[in-house]
Amino acid sequence: MNNSVRKITDGAMMVALIGLFLFLNRQLAGLLDLYAAWLVPLPMVMYAVKYGWKSALVPFVSVIFLSFIIAGPQTWFYVITACVCGVVYGQGVKSGWNNLRLMLTTMIFTILSNLITTVLFASFFGYDIAMEISEMGKMMTQMSDNFNLQLPSGLDMTGFLKMIFVLSAVLTGVMEGIIVHLLSNFMLKRMKIKVAPPKPLSEIMIPKWLAYVCFFLFIGSNFVGQFTTLPPLVTELILVGGVLGALVLVFFGYLCCLVYGAVRYHKNVALYIILLTFLLLPIMLPLLAIVGFLYVTTDMRQKILGR
Repeated sequence: MNNSVRKITDGAMMVALIGLFLFLNRQLAGLLDLYAAWLVPLPMVMYAVKYGWKSALVPFVSVIFLSFIIAGPQTWFYVITACVCGVVYGQGVKSGWNNLRLMLTTMIFTILSNLITTVLFASFFGYDIAMEISEMGKMMTQMSDNFNLQLPSGLDMTGFLKMIFVLSAVLTGVMEGIIVHLLSNFMLKRMKIKVAPPKPLSEIMIPKWLAYVCFFLFIGSNFVGQFTTLPPLVTELILVGGVLGALVLVFFGYLCCLVYGAVRYHKNVALYIILLTFLLLPIMLPLLAIVGFLYVTTDMRQKILGR
């Protein structure tokens, strides 16, 4: 009997937390949908880990009805996908999934959610993609004129911006999935719930050939404007590939700095945090990309770790 009462009480608390999120989101005109949607899965994660996915269906249905009462259509979809993600993640932890499987599952849910809301059903959820792409095109043209930059002559700006639009939705989903995974892992540890040990930062690595591909795409995207004979589709793919390659290399460059700081400056935490924040400035990103390339393709990591 006590277990049943505790289960009902915990379920009511989880529903109340998500209800508070929905209420604040409505008061802030949907601002939390844009910047804090990753908070919604967390209560369902905690409940599903503790009681299993079957028991989690009760607060899940309650949250759906609550969202119908408080929120609008776009928030309905966010809440439903986020709660499904939370239940699946919680059941995965309960079943002993490893961290990679948990994080990939979370990423898939968040990526699909972003793609559906911003690309497939954009008009239903109140987005005008054509207008946004037109405004972005005007801004890029104006910036190129102000800084005397020459855009590739064969570039189809509309097609390129559409690809960037989809890419941004995917990358946003990836970031949200990582945040949900890290926060869930942190909260479960605080609750004394056994979770799979995270992989050390120094062990995160990609194949060298992938680093070379990213580097050549990154460099090629900066000189693609010189090749006027390239087909528009090839130009667009090189530019988008350059963005992806730069992001991958910058990530490993920042990771290199984190590992180096953990090894060399673990006592001067405040000073190192300031340095890492400085490295996130836009002017430092090309340098971080080069550091990331060297970190993957050379023995830099072994030297940092003193191996």
